Amino acid sequence: EVLQTIKSSTMLIHGIGEAKTMAMRRNTPAEDLKKIDEHDAVTEAFGYYFNRDGEVVHKVHSVGMQLDDLESIPHII
Repeated sequence: EVLQTIKSSTMLIHGIGEAKTMAMRRNTPAEDLKKIDEHDAVTEAFGYYFNRDGEVVHKVHSVGMQLDDLESIPHII
């Protein structure tokens, strides 16, 4: 029920975190940290790690809002 409520949002305010900082907060396994480093991830949002070109270089499975859900939200800040 809570996930349905989250996914039916009409407005979203979110942040973008620094890749290594967010990986450490998520207690990311060493193997994934290595992948994030090797692919030069610089930022993270919604469990997706991006390089400087905006390409997804790693994805963490998480509960809640996903990047694909943004398409259905009319107001994003």
